[in-house]
Amino acid sequence: MEKLFRKAQKLSTLQNGDLSRFENYSQEQMWKVPADGGWSLTQVLNHLYMTQKGTLNFVGQQLEDNACLEKITWRERINAWGLTYYLRSKKKFKAPSRLPEPLNDTKFPELKAKFEKLQAQCEDLAGKFPNHKAKSKIFKHPRAGWLSITDVIDFMHNHWYHHQFQMQRLENGLDK
Repeated sequence: MEKLFRKAQKLSTLQNGDLSRFENYSQEQMWKVPADGGWSLTQVLNHLYMTQKGTLNFVGQQLEDNACLEKITWRERINAWGLTYYLRSKKKFKAPSRLPEPLNDTKFPELKAKFEKLQAQCEDLAGKFPNHKAKSKIFKHPRAGWLSITDVIDFMHNHWYHHQFQMQRLENGLDK
């Protein structure tokens, strides 16, 4: 699954670009909540971390349980494409209610270290993913439904991309 591994590496590269830029901010800047009451940079990063960690844990559990996975249907493929389209837009939408409110008390070095471990987990999973399960239902997204492993990596990439607009707005509001 070389292609899948490259997708995971591309996700890591995207994340590392933003994380390295955030190293230049003080902890107060990272924790600064905007006047409109939205999330701080730290909260956005915690949300992205929790989402990706939960997704990877679910996929790992599916593989560990050696579940007999059904093949993705055309309807599910169309839903995955819709999710991609939506996440690539600048539209705002609420996180699924099952996700807790992200914390605003994590120090940046700790967050960065968590992402480094998560990236290694993602790349390891992508590199070892069994070929015969590549088109199987491996993760149930709360809005789009069942996704294949390729769709999962694409979701995590597009989810990060979607929040880049928010992170850029937050950065623009910081005192530098």
